[in-house]
Amino acid sequence: MGLPVEDLLSTWRGLERVLGALPEDAPERNEVESAIQRLRGMYQRLTEAQDASARTLEASSNLVRRGVEVMEGARRRLAP
Repeated sequence: MGLPVEDLLSTWRGLERVLGALPEDAPERNEVESAIQRLRGMYQRLTEAQDASARTLEASSNLVRRGVEVMEGARRRLAP
C-alpha cells in the first residue's frame, strides 16, 4: 500500500472512471457518488492537515532561528 493520500487519490480516480462508465439509471450510481464525496472530503482534511503541519514546521523553524540569535547575542554579552 502506498502513502495514504496516493491511495485515496487512486481510489477516487477509479471511482470517477466507474461512475463515468455506469448507465444513468444504474442502481450503483448513488453509492459510487457517495463514496466519491467521502473521499473528496477526506482528501480536503488530509491536505489541510498537511498545510497546517507545514505552517507549524515553518513557525518552529523561525522560533529556533530566533532562539539561536538570542542565545548568540547573550553569549557575546557574557563573553569576557
